[in-house]
Amino acid sequence: MKANYRVVVVDDEAANLESLERILKSDGANVSVFSDPQEALLHLRTGLADVLLTDLRMKSWREWIF
Repeated sequence: MKANYRVVVVDDEAANLESLERILKSDGANVSVFSDPQEALLHLRTGLADVLLTDLRMKSWREWIF
């Protein structure tokens, strides 16, 4: 049985986004991908996610503090 979970992926590398999206979808995940952290945060404010995968070394993340 495949999983049914919501994953948000944030990365500024298109190849990483494509790979992770393909892998996670093949496992049954509902995947939302973002190259812009601000767009991802807006999405998270209006939608739910079970998992957040992010590249913490993105240049645009430097402004954000967790």
